[in-house]
Amino acid sequence: MTNDLDKVLTWSDFLYFSFATMTSTGYGDLRPVTSQARSFASLEALVGRFYMAVVLPDWSVFINLHHRQ
Repeated sequence: MTNDLDKVLTWSDFLYFSFATMTSTGYGDLRPVTSQARSFASLEALVGRFYMAVVLPDWSVFINLHHRQ
């Protein structure tokens, strides 16, 4: 992975990139450069979409039903 400043990346940079990828934000300040990193970023993007499309709506239904009781 690389950034525009060519600095050494830390774990917080990787977490930031993962969060931006999974939430489909993708700021572009960090980007994968190897094929393995690109594959992993693609997988993270798919997991993030799945999470937002399937898991979050299920939780909202559960919370709404729980509050009605």
